[in-house]
Order: sequence, then C-alpha cells, then structure tokens
Amino acid sequence: MIVGLVRGGGVGPPPRTPPGDSISAHHAPGGRTLHAVNRSHARQLFVENRLEVAWVGFACLNLVAMLVLITDNGPHGWETVPFHLIYVSFTLLYGYRMWRGRGTIAGITFVSLSAGAMTLLAVQRSREDWAELTEVPLMGLMFLAMVYHVRRRQDAVAESDRLASNLRASLQRQRDFVSDASHELLTPITIARGHIDLLNRYHSAGHEEIGAISDTVVAELERMERLIDQLLLIEGAPTPGFLLPAETRLGPFVEELFQRWRVAAPREWSLGAIPDIAVVVDRDRLAISLEELLENAIRHTLEGDRIGIDAVQLADQVLLTVRDSGKGIPPEALGHVFDRFYRVDRDRNRRGGGAGLGLSIVRAVAEAHGGSITVVSRLGVGTAFTITLPVGSARHQPVTAAADGLDPDRGVQLAT
Repeated sequence: MIVGLVRGGGVGPPPRTPPGDSISAHHAPGGRTLHAVNRSHARQLFVENRLEVAWVGFACLNLVAMLVLITDNGPHGWETVPFHLIYVSFTLLYGYRMWRGRGTIAGITFVSLSAGAMTLLAVQRSREDWAELTEVPLMGLMFLAMVYHVRRRQDAVAESDRLASNLRASLQRQRDFVSDASHELLTPITIARGHIDLLNRYHSAGHEEIGAISDTVVAELERMERLIDQLLLIEGAPTPGFLLPAETRLGPFVEELFQRWRVAAPREWSLGAIPDIAVVVDRDRLAISLEELLENAIRHTLEGDRIGIDAVQLADQVLLTVRDSGKGIPPEALGHVFDRFYRVDRDRNRRGGGAGLGLSIVRAVAEAHGGSITVVSRLGVGTAFTITLPVGSARHQPVTAAADGLDPDRGVQLAT
C-alpha cells in the first residue's frame, strides 16, 4: 500500500548479483555495501513520503478502532466515526499530494476494501443494516468524482501555462524583431541622407526640380527616422533602465517647455498655476510626453483656438493637464486613442496626421513612472489629457505599451 502511494515509484528488490561475483554482491561503487545503499534509499523514500506513511498509520488505527467497537459491542453506530475519518483524511491527503494513476488507485482500493470489510463485519454482528454497505461504493464514487474534476483543473492549468509561455515567447520574438528591424533601418536611412546631401551639393545648382525632389526625399527620410525613434522608445518602455529619474522642480520645468512651444503655432496659449514642488522624474522622457500632447493639440486645433497647460497637486500625486478647444474626439474613439498606430481622423495622410504613436508614447512614459494618463473630450468643445504622476520617487514598472502591435485590452493582434 505504501509503495503504491509513493510518488514517482516504489521500492524494488535489490539487483541480482551475477554468479561468482562475490565482491559486487557485498560492495557498491565507492566502497559502500549494498545493504547500506538500500538503507539509504529506503530512508530517502520514507522522508519523501512521510505524509503517506503517517496517513497509513492513522488509517490502520481507525480500522482497529472500528474493530474494537464492533467486537466489544461498543456504543451503537460509533463505528461509523472512524470509517468517515478514514475517507476524510484520505481526501485531504489527496488534495495535498494529488497523485497520478497508481497512487490514487492504490489508495482508494485500500480504503474501500478495508472500510468495506469492517462494515461487513458490523452488518454480520447486527450492528449495522445491510444498506450501510452501499455507503462504501458511494464514498468511493464521490472520491473518484473529485479526482476527475481535480484532474480536469490540473490539465486546464497546464494548458493555460503552456499558452502563457507561448504568448510570452511570441511577445519577446516580436519585440526583438521590432528592435532589430528599427536599428537595421536606421543605417540605410543615414546612407540615403548622405547621398541626398551630396546630390544637393554638386548637382542642385540651377536645377530646381532636383532640389525639390531632394527636399521631398529628405522630408520622407526624416519622417521615417522619427517613426523609428518612436518605435524604439515604446519598445524600450518595459525594460529596466528606461527611466533616469532625478529630482526636478515642476514649475520651472513646465514653464520652460511652455515658452518653447508657444511660438510653434498661432494659438491662444495659456499657462495655468503650476505647484512649485519637487518631483522625481526622467526630465527627458516627461518632456517628450508633454511635447507629444502639445503637438497633438496643435494638430487638432485651428488658428485662434486655445491651448493651455496647468497642474494641481492632490495628496502624493501631481496631475499635469494639456487642454485645447479643438474639435474634440468622438466618444467611440476615446477608448482607442492610446492604441499604437490608431488615428482618430483616418482620412488625414500620415505626413499631416502623424503615425499614431504619440499618445502610446505618453502612456508608456506615464506608466513607467508609476502613473497613468486619462482623456476627457467633447465634440466641438475640446480635449484634455491628464498625466498623473507620483510626487515621490519614480518607480519603473513593466508596461504593456511595446511596439509589437499587442494591446491587452484588444487581444493579440498585429497593427497594420
């Protein structure tokens, strides 16, 4: 019985010794005797399966208790108490060990036969009715039903782990592809720009058409460089070292950024109250995020519309808001504006409307700081993007905003 419950096998007889090999019959490699090896193996099996050994002892004690109660005419019906204790303890042991195959069969066979024999003895001595014998197979069937559902759950968990492992491997392959492809694309772009510069230097004089074509090519190459830089930025967000945080005075930081951008487009610019507090952030990454929001505001407003920046401190958080009085975002698009390559106005070309990565960058940077970003918009009224950041130390967290076309809210997909 104990051998049947041993996980991974049982104790077998010692190996037979070839005739005439008296040395190998008494000694194992390393100078140890075979008896010592067997004792060591048995001791190891006992330690590994001490719970099974303890349960067998407990079950035997309960069987003895049943026998004593039956043969000595103990209180009527009390023999069912150790009977149920055997089943309950075996169920608990299975829940902890969850043997596969042989151990489970050996256990339920031992319980059913031993408990059934004691019940039959009680029936023969007129302490129990014959109907009590039906409880033995019923208890066994209940246990087998539990085993069935446990096995199904184990199989489901194993399948889930396998799928999760495959998904992680797929994510990593796609991230590696994006990173490798982005770096490889930068080299031919640099070479092409060098040749365009040479063409402009030696052949564009007096050839306006060549100059115009060169400018167009350079503009497209610059757009490709910006796109690659954005992809690399988003792809690097989940990795350690993405942030280089330092203590920064929020007021001067936002004001400097505002002064640079207020001359970028003829809008009604306004700078609200900025709390003069110190925050621990990556200045460059946060500046990129705010610039993406400001560029987005310019792109979706017209001359004379309002664009403003303000901030407010709430407990241990600071809320940075970029708002505009542009045309707003349709309600059905609000849930997708942070998706990679998503553009609200799909009729605009990529040169004028961007590649749809700017807001994904903002989300990646905000989440890497341990913060978040939200958007509120009304058609014909305007839009407000709010970055929430912790006032204390910046903490890098792995985020899902990687340049792999994968979004946890939309399932596994490749952006096109």
